[in-house]
Amino acid sequence: MIAAIVVAAGKGVRMGLALPKQFLPLKGIPLVCHSIRSLSFLVDRLILVLAEHDIPYCRDHVLVDLELPLPVELVAGGAQRQESVFCGLSVLRPEDRWVVIHDGVRPFVPIKALQQCIQVARKTGACIVGMPAIDTLKRVNDLGLIQGTLDREGIWQAQTPQVFRTELVMQAHRKARAEGYSGTDDASLVERMGHPVSMVQGSRYNIKITTPEDLRVAESI
Repeated sequence: MIAAIVVAAGKGVRMGLALPKQFLPLKGIPLVCHSIRSLSFLVDRLILVLAEHDIPYCRDHVLVDLELPLPVELVAGGAQRQESVFCGLSVLRPEDRWVVIHDGVRPFVPIKALQQCIQVARKTGACIVGMPAIDTLKRVNDLGLIQGTLDREGIWQAQTPQVFRTELVMQAHRKARAEGYSGTDDASLVERMGHPVSMVQGSRYNIKITTPEDLRVAESI
């Protein structure tokens, strides 16, 4: 079985709004619902990780009219994303052999890329979606001065969804917790154990909604 963990426990402070960004409307539908709906047709189990105080609101106002082929399980997350993912992993069952981890504020799930990601992960144990870097990359110091231009050959920007063998990513999270390590994504935790992580090409549309400008771009998409 494949489980999906959708992480939506953030506060969204950069939005400058009282309502958490994952609940903001995108074409009349809460942002997180776009992600959930897309994943619901590819997995066997849906877990939505939220800040504990957001669970009643999400249950009573966000998910109430959302028609899905399977139920959404609500789980209380932690103070940081990595902790929230671990909370989601902690409720998985032995039969959930594979897990898709996705940011709840990435509404445009690249379905074909995710299907490919799942296929590759079944062979290698870990695979994520991403895009090759196209902009020129600069290293800049604290004073805002350019220190050099980086070679972008082989450089990719990581996205979610990220797919893992459940036992593998759980081991990676436990190791990180024991050592006090904080990574920028789940793949980095698996990488630091020395396990290979594959990458497949995602989509330029697979943006993460962080600012009001991002939401306007999403409306256009």
